[in-house]
Amino acid sequence: MKIRADAEKGMVYRGFGMVSANNSSKLLLDYRREHEQIYWEILSHIFGEEGLGIRHLKIEMGSDINSSSGTEPATIRYEGEAADVSRGAGFILCKDAKQINPDLTLDMLWWSEPRWVSDADDLYGARYQWYKENLNAAYRQYGLVFDYVSANQNERAVDGGWIKYLADRLKCETDACYDFSKIKIVAADEDCSWRIGDHMLADRKLYEAVNVIGAHYTSFSTDAIRRLSQEGKEIWFSEGCPPLGDAEAAYRINGSGICGTNFGLDIADRIIAMMPCGAMNLYEFQPVVSAYYDGACYGYKQLICANTPWNGAYKLDMGYYIALHFSAFIKKGWRYVEDACCFDGKQGEDPHTVCDAKHSFITLASPDGTDYSIVVTNTCEREVIYEIDVPEQVKESYIYTTINSKSVLKKEMLGTAHRLNVTVRPDSIVTISSINRTFDAAPCAFDDILHLPYKDDFEDEPKYTTDLGGAFESDHGRLKQKITEKLRAKEWGYTPDPVTCLGDDHWFNYGASVDVNLVDEENAYVGVGIRHSIGADDKSGYVFLTYADKRYELYHRDQILAQGLLSEIPDNIGISACGDIVCAKADGTVIVEIEDTLPKIAAGRAALYSSFHENSFRNLQIYPLECPYVKRVDCTELPHSGQIQFELMSSFKNHLRTQMNMKQGSAFEWEFYGEGFLLCGKNETEGRLQICIDEEYRETAVTPASYYREVIYSKHNLSDGLHKIKVIALKPISIDYIETCIL
Repeated sequence: MKIRADAEKGMVYRGFGMVSANNSSKLLLDYRREHEQIYWEILSHIFGEEGLGIRHLKIEMGSDINSSSGTEPATIRYEGEAADVSRGAGFILCKDAKQINPDLTLDMLWWSEPRWVSDADDLYGARYQWYKENLNAAYRQYGLVFDYVSANQNERAVDGGWIKYLADRLKCETDACYDFSKIKIVAADEDCSWRIGDHMLADRKLYEAVNVIGAHYTSFSTDAIRRLSQEGKEIWFSEGCPPLGDAEAAYRINGSGICGTNFGLDIADRIIAMMPCGAMNLYEFQPVVSAYYDGACYGYKQLICANTPWNGAYKLDMGYYIALHFSAFIKKGWRYVEDACCFDGKQGEDPHTVCDAKHSFITLASPDGTDYSIVVTNTCEREVIYEIDVPEQVKESYIYTTINSKSVLKKEMLGTAHRLNVTVRPDSIVTISSINRTFDAAPCAFDDILHLPYKDDFEDEPKYTTDLGGAFESDHGRLKQKITEKLRAKEWGYTPDPVTCLGDDHWFNYGASVDVNLVDEENAYVGVGIRHSIGADDKSGYVFLTYADKRYELYHRDQILAQGLLSEIPDNIGISACGDIVCAKADGTVIVEIEDTLPKIAAGRAALYSSFHENSFRNLQIYPLECPYVKRVDCTELPHSGQIQFELMSSFKNHLRTQMNMKQGSAFEWEFYGEGFLLCGKNETEGRLQICIDEEYRETAVTPASYYREVIYSKHNLSDGLHKIKVIALKPISIDYIETCIL
């Protein structure tokens, strides 16, 4: 197939955007406080020209509801409160990002709105006041000027009346820190839908109000949208996925790590397809960086992972390098060569995906025609050959090839010829370009555990916390949960009762205690938890709750292990687990100690729980017990034999989204140092395993039906040293990962 790389007056390429929302940037604040140099390094990877070169940043206008993977705090919780844009990570991230890229454009979008807005008699007026106060406060506090505002509620019905109202008010606003009339309106952030286009063509005032049309998770637009593009409206892919799943785990199984639905090549195809199939010129990743904990709703997905702020480690995931195939070679102001762009595939059965492309490429060139870049993917089973005509003014060309997650952006000089023949091998992505780039080695990822004991008196901002429900904030030397039922916003999806989690999910045998101040109101409660690992669940791990009416409850996830009445309301509550033995305390006195006969809960973080009342906490103490830590071995790392099927894109509740499904007679083995191990995984029914340890011990075990990240078999009290384990499935069974216990 022939590609002509001559410059022409095509659509300007906006590049990549970033959506910071849903709690996804929260832990960056801890990097900022504790590892400032590393924090700026991460931001340079995101916003710097040598990195992803993100050119547009959209943040969530928080309302203290869980908008998928966590809560974003409201800046104005009640009518008349001064906007506090220092709450949460969003506005701070805007300020810092602008220091790296002063030309970065800013935008904000809402999933839900504060209760005082939604309950107002004049809904549009109150909502506008919310927008206005945020815009003014962001300018006063951080000097931020927003270039865009997204008008419609995220992924909900188009509200044309509100969009027109917002545009009118911005144009005539006189009480503003800068000229609001220059702010452009983005609409309508629908999910795989473009109803806004039909509305705009039928309503001239709406047409004039909207500057940019954006939709989520589709590379394909409609005839109406194409018409609007031709009439000068800019079209954006205003929320799109980074790769999901773990490329290293996938590579171990399929030797690629970049092929398959939702992996790197699929995402690259969506980026390529958005212009020829949708007339879009900006792709906004949600998220770019996952600065929240593993187990959050919709994880594992990111270009960069930064969720261990105690050690400053971060990881440039495979998606980062896939994105570099675009961002490293397409400069600001470049235009598409529109007749040299092609995606001949189609939308998948899941409308978020694309498939069946025989040819997938985009061509872009500098305005003066002296530089060009072509990005090509090949997801076919055979190689594809392209003949490329290079403009005469181009001096030399290079090709950068990624064939799997271990061979990334390999450079080869193509020379000075102006007709090139390029062969693209199956399951690969290449960039052919006049740009000469070299790439630094990835930062070393290290896995230092957050060692116990750990404490936080909450005199200052809490460390390492991520809120999954409610808002836990420093308040006069205590950590206070701020959201009451009167302040509680309308749901966008689902928000659990207030809970914040913190710490290392390699903690296993340990305890946690905390001083509590419980309000004396009906149904008020406080709680402390351990082994928390799944952010999408109401309760995760073991949880001890105490109520204002002196009741207590001890939970294994959502199942009550014990309950009763206390003699008085405690000032301190605690919980610990050592193996199967779970202990709950009030004011240092053991209230219940019980052997958990349900499938044991695997390692996880600590958590604090509250009802929707202004309860508060002080003096959190997390302390080790015998063998307090584990190392985690993913199922894809295990040498195996027999009939085994691997899921590489399973539930986000699985570690790394992987799962190993074993047929009868299949087996795996591994070696480890430690005193014991745990086999973890979700199973709908009982199973049977034969366990062989060091060729000396054999056991046939019946394994229970289990939930995600629960233990189906464990063995402890082994001698300190190297152990060799073999596991044979006597009935079908699923394994997510193994935890080995560290002495």
